[in-house]
Amino acid sequence: MYGLTCNRVLRTFTFACLFIFLFLSVALQASSQKKSSRLPLTLAGLPSVNLSFKALADERIKSIGTIHAITQDNQGFIWFGGAFGLLRYDAYQFKFFQHDPSNPATLSGSEVRSLLVDRNGLLWVTTNRGLNKYHAETEVFTHFDPADGDGASVVGNELTGLVEDANGDLWMGSWNSGLLRFSPSTATFQRYLPDGTAEGLPSPRILTVSIDRKGVLWIGTRAGLVSRNPVSGTYQHYFYEEDNSHSLSDSVVTSIFEDRQGRLWLGTLSGLSWMNSERDTISRYQHETDQSPNLGSVSVKRIIEADKGKLWVSTVNSGLYLFDIESHGAEHFQHDSGRQESLSADKIRSIYKDGQGDTWVGFFPGGVDRLDLDSSAFRRYRHESNNVNSLSHSSILSVVHDERDNLWVGTEAGLNYIDFSDPYSVNVQRYNPKFSGKAEQGLVNDITTLASLSLVQANADELWVGSWHAGLHRVDLRRGEFKSYLPKQDSLDGLKDGGHWSLYQDSRKNIWVGTDNGGVYRYQPKTDDFVKYAAPPEITLRSNVNSIYEDSAKNFWLAAGNGLYLFDRDTLAFQRYKNEKNNPKSLSYDDISTITEDRAGNLWVGTYGGGVNRMGQDKGVFRAYDASDGLVDSVVVGIIEDQGGDMWFSTAKGLSRFDPNTEKFRNYTVKNGLAGNMHNRIAYGMNSHGDVVFGSTEGLTIFNPEHISENTYLPRVVITDFMIANQSVVVGAEGSPLKKRINHTSSITLDHTQSVFSFTFAALNFRGSDKNQYAYQLKGFDRSWNFVGTRRTATYTNLDPGDYEFQVKGSNNEGRWGGGITSIAIRILPPWWLTWWAYSIYALVLASIFGLTFYTFWYKKVNFRLEQLVQARTTELEDSHHRLNESYQNLMRTQKQLVQSEKMSGLGTLVAGVGHEISSPNNYAYLSVDALKKELKKFEHLLADLVDKEEDAEIAEVFSRYFSNMQAKVDCALDGNQRIKEVVMNLRTFSRHESGSMTAGSIGKGLRSTMQLVAANFKHKIIFNSDIKHDPSFPCSPSELNQVFLNLMTNACQAMLTDAGDGGTLRISVYKEADTLIISFEDSGPGMTEEVRQRIFEPFYTTKVDGEGTGLGLFISYGIVERHAGRIEVDSELGLGTTFTLYLPMSAPASLN
Repeated sequence: MYGLTCNRVLRTFTFACLFIFLFLSVALQASSQKKSSRLPLTLAGLPSVNLSFKALADERIKSIGTIHAITQDNQGFIWFGGAFGLLRYDAYQFKFFQHDPSNPATLSGSEVRSLLVDRNGLLWVTTNRGLNKYHAETEVFTHFDPADGDGASVVGNELTGLVEDANGDLWMGSWNSGLLRFSPSTATFQRYLPDGTAEGLPSPRILTVSIDRKGVLWIGTRAGLVSRNPVSGTYQHYFYEEDNSHSLSDSVVTSIFEDRQGRLWLGTLSGLSWMNSERDTISRYQHETDQSPNLGSVSVKRIIEADKGKLWVSTVNSGLYLFDIESHGAEHFQHDSGRQESLSADKIRSIYKDGQGDTWVGFFPGGVDRLDLDSSAFRRYRHESNNVNSLSHSSILSVVHDERDNLWVGTEAGLNYIDFSDPYSVNVQRYNPKFSGKAEQGLVNDITTLASLSLVQANADELWVGSWHAGLHRVDLRRGEFKSYLPKQDSLDGLKDGGHWSLYQDSRKNIWVGTDNGGVYRYQPKTDDFVKYAAPPEITLRSNVNSIYEDSAKNFWLAAGNGLYLFDRDTLAFQRYKNEKNNPKSLSYDDISTITEDRAGNLWVGTYGGGVNRMGQDKGVFRAYDASDGLVDSVVVGIIEDQGGDMWFSTAKGLSRFDPNTEKFRNYTVKNGLAGNMHNRIAYGMNSHGDVVFGSTEGLTIFNPEHISENTYLPRVVITDFMIANQSVVVGAEGSPLKKRINHTSSITLDHTQSVFSFTFAALNFRGSDKNQYAYQLKGFDRSWNFVGTRRTATYTNLDPGDYEFQVKGSNNEGRWGGGITSIAIRILPPWWLTWWAYSIYALVLASIFGLTFYTFWYKKVNFRLEQLVQARTTELEDSHHRLNESYQNLMRTQKQLVQSEKMSGLGTLVAGVGHEISSPNNYAYLSVDALKKELKKFEHLLADLVDKEEDAEIAEVFSRYFSNMQAKVDCALDGNQRIKEVVMNLRTFSRHESGSMTAGSIGKGLRSTMQLVAANFKHKIIFNSDIKHDPSFPCSPSELNQVFLNLMTNACQAMLTDAGDGGTLRISVYKEADTLIISFEDSGPGMTEEVRQRIFEPFYTTKVDGEGTGLGLFISYGIVERHAGRIEVDSELGLGTTFTLYLPMSAPASLN
């Protein structure tokens, strides 16, 4: 028995020990986890105390007044309903809707109260004058007027709330007319009013409505909360009871929200209440502090889910609360005029979370904020003139962490200390120690306003501060006193230089000072003085020592203005690394700013202009990264490796994050939440929790890289506008090709006069939308995607008739693609004379002519009638010949006018018309005459067979004479016809927009021919000089380049013959530089203004009078040169002439782009 008892005791003791061990392990782990997370993490892992809100800075959002409602439709547009109208937002622009009494297809009223997107994707809008359904395809509204059983309208009473039930019916409240139910299928309303019994509605004034997951309708009134059973239609009431803590906080219920656990959250006029998922208990939120206002007493306006386990609670007058459902903790966000990242106002009327996870807040009397998750990852500290708990100056020169992870900050105006022990109330102190020495001439006895260039904390009680030519200072933190060290020019020992750029404590606990003029000093505690280490003359260390660093191998490095130095502290030897002009593995630049070693043992070296250099185990071998590799700027003054292994660089234009594995950069600027972009001093650091700090000229930025999340949302691209000839196309207008809104259109049919069109598009990513990127192509025309960066328009000109498909895709602000392709089919119809039915008519007419001719010659044998017929045919041929000659003369005159006018401004349009108007009838005439020639031959043989040669010899001779004359006329007509065809083909050579493979050729011959052609039209007025030094053969399209030459020469000549001038000289030069052929056209004309020069390549822009130019000439020339992978530049000044220069690469791509 005793043994059993002992065994039981032993087992019990063992289990107890195990339990204690496990308990302590869990406790220690929890403690460790708590320690490693100094700040509570909320949305997307961000510290909630630093949440940043960004206002929509657009006057349109302010123009609609108080924002009562916000929603997002199925396409991704954000909608804002305000007191004076409705706005649709695509991340770039707003579309405005409001009531127009003269147009019944507009909103029924301009004051929008509620917005709802139903299960079918339809947008419903309640206004102060009824319910509206939005038809997205045509952008019109249908009105539904709620009325009671007697037909009395209730639209005078404002509608409140809008929800959809399981049957698709809509429920809404009214300000004084009870509960309304609308059936979309029958377009009818049903109205529910208080019936005066305890079982009915307690009040006709409905403030809000909501439907829970069980289908129960919850109704917030001014007289309590009501639930309506979806089956029986019976009501259950909940009221405020003063002595019952399990009743509502107030009988005025303003907001109802059901969370993921099925709990019902109730906003009232006097705080927050909630009902458990079983719906049998109501609890009130009790704030733990006496802070006023607090969530236990404020007037709640809206409640939505912020994140899993958290709610956003907006208030009528007291800002916004982030409420933790489990802990019941509430963080308060209000407007702060000293913080631009705070809420824009405290009077919130709407709040909404979109599909991307972004939160939108609407205010009274107007305005909208978006919770900026990117910016919320960054904490910013600046000088605030009216806030003593702010930095003494915003320009940061130096930083250093102490052993408690608090921060010393040196600024242009003194020293500051930031205490982070309370993350919710960070304490910023301006540190002003007392002078401990005797007052002597030259000594600084106040460091309050000194520019603190460098800092180092030797131990818990000692801080060193280097200043700009005001001495070096050792601060006794325990006593709050400091001692100054000034340059001693008359002593062998001590500091000799005034600018103390860098301070460092090495592994031997020595304090090192880097100064201007190449000074390197070590502090000697025994003598309280400094010893200088001078480099030998051949090393030439003469510039600022910007920073000092000791790596893990105990190598001692100096970053100086003329190179990187390795200093052996034992042998006192210096080794210099510098830029070598012909060695790409040397330093990229000699002006070195800072040095850092990563965990792999690589040494990173920042420069003032050459980017950042990485040196591995091979000393002296560097790999440089600069702006061309993706670094935000090549001036790098700060380098940190974060706890995840990424490298961070502070530059003159922001921060860059570098992934050593992918060698990719991700850049951050003030738009992402930085205090400033300009980082010009060695001011950076990282604490034990991984929080990184960088100082800029506009303040201090602190963040934890783990809190910076990437935007993985892949936005859909919508087409927002369609333009023909730079004019937006109106849906349903007369002659409009659009029957629906462009983003609801799948195909467009255009006639041949509408072949110049543009699309505007938007990627519906609302985070950093100015960085969204785009690519598009027109299948059937483009050979590949056009990646156009952030440009949101695509324009196509003079497309041939046919079928095309326009496709566009986009990325988010971080360059992530994959949101799908948006496409529209496009059909361009040919002109009527090239349609199938036109060809059918041509064939029918031709067949009729041949039939009539055959009938005439077969049945009319009498010579007299034959002569009449021959005479008639001869007359017709003469008329035809005369008309052909007239057409030829008109064509020649047209050609001369085209040469004299600006070919690029009118040639494309005029020649296209001439080509179609002359070439097609000319072809028909040619075919007719040629066929007539053959038929005449046959007819001649037929008559010869019918006539007896002996008896009718005289008649045969007459026939032969007439046929010879007709054959001569026909041949003459064919010859003229062929001449017209050649002229048209020559014109098309200039006007045709070629595509496909290039051919190797030279441009000299074409250039000379073009110059002769132009010179013939400006004889005795313009002097032409040409200097063709080189005429190489290279892949090109000579005919297209001739078109460019003709346009530039004609423009130049016309400019020199304007009212401002009556002649001049045109100099044409051709030469090559390296692999580029350069062609310049220099005239002595009147020149042009800067405004004209900036716009000269825009389509449809012209400075000529109406009728003398279309404005497309230089636009098309620009496109031809661009397709040759070249460029065109213009240099002009009023009164000094104009020079157009073409740069054509001689190694062009195999085909036109």
